[in-house]
Parts: sequence; structure tokens; C-alpha cells
Amino acid sequence: MVEVIIQDSIPRYKVFYEGGLIINLSRLGFEFKNAEAMDENFRTIKITHRAIDEQWKPVYGTASLIRNHFNELTASLEGMSSLKREMDLIFRVYDDGIGFRCVLPEQSNLQDFEIIFEETQFRFTDNHAVWWIPADYDSYEHLYSQTLLNEACKLEDVSWIQLMKYMGIWWGGHAHRYGKLGTGALSWRRNEE
Repeated sequence: MVEVIIQDSIPRYKVFYEGGLIINLSRLGFEFKNAEAMDENFRTIKITHRAIDEQWKPVYGTASLIRNHFNELTASLEGMSSLKREMDLIFRVYDDGIGFRCVLPEQSNLQDFEIIFEETQFRFTDNHAVWWIPADYDSYEHLYSQTLLNEACKLEDVSWIQLMKYMGIWWGGHAHRYGKLGTGALSWRRNEE
């Protein structure tokens, strides 16, 4: 289950697996070069949900059809400063993992910008065992290494970690290869916790 929360006007989320908390309350946001940060002082303007259950044919691989099955929550936020800039938080919960992204919609008060810091936090509750490969933008054909989370995080450039995968702003977590998070598990709360 993923819980998305606006707490003290700061966007945050937390993740549960099999009834236990695996990612503590973690914040989201951005800092920009020569522009006001978008990491706090938000209000919710709209919440939407959708469920997708479809199949698609891969170009290559061993599977002839791949199921794309998830529930999605989009939280549209607006800054409470005079700029009134908007940000959408899109969370997806699959049977075997989660994913999220932050979208900065086209808007007149945020034309040209340079992100200098991404405020995305991953506050894990334990030192989980993880499987990872080195980041190699030419190939993902590497053997996986298994270490504890704190050992993998000491590395400078790890691109795929199972419990987690972090590449740019999309993030996905797989609780374990054959685990179930349940596609019905999304919630939204404001100013609680």
C-alpha cells in the first residue's frame, strides 16, 4: 500500500508491504537554480484515481503478452505562494511493486528552469537485502549482486536495486520477485500524521 500525505504543506509518502511499513514518511520536491523551490507550501487542488488492466506485445523477449495491471492516484498540488505553481504526484501500485513520478505541468510561471536538487527521499525502515547492477547507460546486461541496502547505497552509481529502482524521477519498488502488494492499495490524506 502507498499512502500519500500533505503534512505541514509538504508532499510526503510512505509504503507498506504485508501490513508492515517498509518506507517511512519521505518527502518529495525540487530546488531550482534562480527560482523558488517547489518542496513545501502546497495545497491539494484535485485527486484522481484510475485502474488499468491491459496487455501489450513486446518487440522481443520470451513472453508474447505482458500484463499491465495497476491502480493509480494522481494528486494535483498548487503552491500557496504568489506564483501558484503546480505539481502532479502520480503513484502506481502494481501486484508486485510501486512506481511514482513528479510531473511539472506546462505553466506560465515555470517556463525555463534548471533543477539543482531533487528532494525525493527513501526512508527505509530496515537494512533490507537488495539485488542490484551497476549503472551502465550502454547496457543493462550485468550480473546482479546481492548485498544489504546500506552496502549498495555506498556505491556511487547503482541503477537497479530490488527492493528499489531509482532512475531519474520514476521510481519503482518490487517487494520481492513473486510478492504481492495488491493493486487496490492507494490512499490520500492531508495534514495528518
